[in-house]
Amino acid sequence: MLQLERDMPSDDQPRPGQGHASRRHSPELILIVDDDPNVRQSLGEALELENFAVRLAGDGCEAVRRFLEGPPDLILLDINMPDINGWQTFQIMSQIYPFVPVIIITARPGQARRAAELGIEVLLEKPLHIPTLLQTVRRILAQPDTAQFGQVTRAWHTNDLPGTQE
Repeated sequence: MLQLERDMPSDDQPRPGQGHASRRHSPELILIVDDDPNVRQSLGEALELENFAVRLAGDGCEAVRRFLEGPPDLILLDINMPDINGWQTFQIMSQIYPFVPVIIITARPGQARRAAELGIEVLLEKPLHIPTLLQTVRRILAQPDTAQFGQVTRAWHTNDLPGTQE
């Protein structure tokens, strides 16, 4: 059975303001955002088998609420969702706390350019190949926290942040 991050003891719960720029969760926490419950459940189970903690969200609004519980170490984010889409969800979360890496997971082709424009380095198209996903998750989480901070700083200094260009 899927053990959600909320089922962990309360002293292991991330607190608002504590994210991966200051400390990593143990086990590392991944927020999975997808409106398809089968995708959410199967990704959660696959990641838990690899000793990751997971939080699940079925739409953009729920994702933002779960994000506000304390930033995760990584976000898997679908684009096509009800209420607010994945792009809007990403923009809200990145304004709150820009240090969390994101992997876009989508069935919609031709989204790599938009992801790159927003500073998202990884996009995986559905159907997902789980070994590739796991390898990508491990690679991103193995990067030092300062690598993510450096990306944000470089974007800030070059005015490449989304919404800052005229």
